[in-house]
Order: sequence, then C-alpha cells, then structure tokens
Amino acid sequence: MTDEEMEKLASIIVDKIAVRQQELDKEFIANLEQSQATVEVHVSANEIEKLEAEAFRLQNILKRLENEERYLDAANCKKDIKLLLDKIYKLKGIL
Repeated sequence: MTDEEMEKLASIIVDKIAVRQQELDKEFIANLEQSQATVEVHVSANEIEKLEAEAFRLQNILKRLENEERYLDAANCKKDIKLLLDKIYKLKGIL
C-alpha cells in the first residue's frame, strides 16, 4: 500500500469515527434531555482548541475532496464541519 493510499484510508477511517461520534453525541444528549437530569458542564479552553483544530482539519479534507471531485463525500464533510462549528459557537456562548 502506498503512502497516498494509506493516507486516504486513514482519512476515511477518521471521517467514519467522527460521524459515529456525532451520532452517539446526539443520542446521549437526547437521552439526557429525556431524563430531565440537572447537569453542569465545564468546558476548558483546551477542549475548544481541540474542536477548532478538528474543524480546521476537516476544512482541509473538504478542499481535497472537492479537488478530487468527490462531491458527495465533500457534502458530508461540510455537514460535519457545520455541526462542529455550531458546537464550538455554543461552547463559546455565541449561539
């Protein structure tokens, strides 16, 4: 397997993990809302920085997907970026 093929495979795996994590996060939040439990959340600047780094990484992947004319994958990546940016804005208190 060439380095380029390994990089593509790694990107595909990371993308699938990110999508699954978002699904699990949504499920967790839905379950938490149903339980009506009182929850206090503390977010560190480090967590926000990690999310911002992930958004930057996904934006680079999006550019590559568009260059490769993989428009369906690019659309999915763009959705992931939007979800991530929404999460960042919410944590920063912008939304």
